[in-house]
Amino acid sequence: MSSCIFLFPNALLSEEERNQLGNAAIPGPLRDMCLGFSEPTCFPVFGTEALQGIATDQWIWMNIAKKENLIPYAPLLWEGFGGQRISKEFWQVSPYFLDAKGNIEEAAEAFDLDEECYLRDLLAPLARKYKLEVQVLDGRFFFARKTAWKIEVCPWKAQLHQKPQPVFGEDKSEFEAVDSEIKNLLQGSELSQYRKENDRQEVQGLWISGGGFDTAIKDVSFTRVVQTNSVLVKGICKSCGIANNFVTPEGAPWPAECPEGDRLSICTDFLDPAVKKDKRKWIDAWEKIRKHVENHLTTAKGIENLELFNPVLVATDGLRVSTITKSLKKSFFPMFGKKQDFSRQWICPKD
Repeated sequence: MSSCIFLFPNALLSEEERNQLGNAAIPGPLRDMCLGFSEPTCFPVFGTEALQGIATDQWIWMNIAKKENLIPYAPLLWEGFGGQRISKEFWQVSPYFLDAKGNIEEAAEAFDLDEECYLRDLLAPLARKYKLEVQVLDGRFFFARKTAWKIEVCPWKAQLHQKPQPVFGEDKSEFEAVDSEIKNLLQGSELSQYRKENDRQEVQGLWISGGGFDTAIKDVSFTRVVQTNSVLVKGICKSCGIANNFVTPEGAPWPAECPEGDRLSICTDFLDPAVKKDKRKWIDAWEKIRKHVENHLTTAKGIENLELFNPVLVATDGLRVSTITKSLKKSFFPMFGKKQDFSRQWICPKD
């Protein structure tokens, strides 16, 4: 039996957040939605705080692609932005600056056309020296290599807001040399001068991470339909052979004539930090989600409208994933069945 999976990134409450919301932490719409579901399971996706912040991405990668390795951000983003498939190893290049505490912060999501030219010229000699290819797509930079770079680097999303994490691996010295040269090249460069003249944040370095090969993994995933606005998730879907017409925007109706298999609907209502700090916003978000789940379960028609879809609710935070499911199979002993409410255990799991 296939499942309708509803993913809610950043919906898990910490003890502090639960106390701040008080009685509103488990509002009526949340309890109503979870009624009849089984006892939830919660687990940390990673065993290290260094990867804080990418549990959602990793869960999506593991769920759709059925892979256990660390999510290869660079090739998936390249695909998601519409890049052509290239049989080389891709690395994401993310511009950053250091704040007063020495933590890495994003300097720019993407560069404009003038900045692209300045940075291309800046990186060209270094790329030739270390046998890197500079790839640019919509103002976003990537490095490509013919052979794998044998290093382990903290992914960009996990590296944000903390001090630079150490690099490990056989090619560590070369990687650190590239990193050092980039920092030196940026100082006093035309790019730096241009950004200064246009009142833009200084770029002090480029965090290189998320390396991996762009490998098609078709006919592996059980997921057939995905609703998302995420470029990364679109890249995962493309790699897994999910057709474009079955990757629809967040909140849209299910596409017509869905193929048999699991369906994933991603709801980003909790990505705004203000939602978990405001009782009214928190309650309203769950009322909206309750209606969304109810509507999507009602309209999830399978082959000849006979297939039932088990609902699965998944909530995440920086490191954890909490899942609660409901079987639609009829019980042989319905008179003894008692619908329990596990909404608190699901959304406020104990560490």
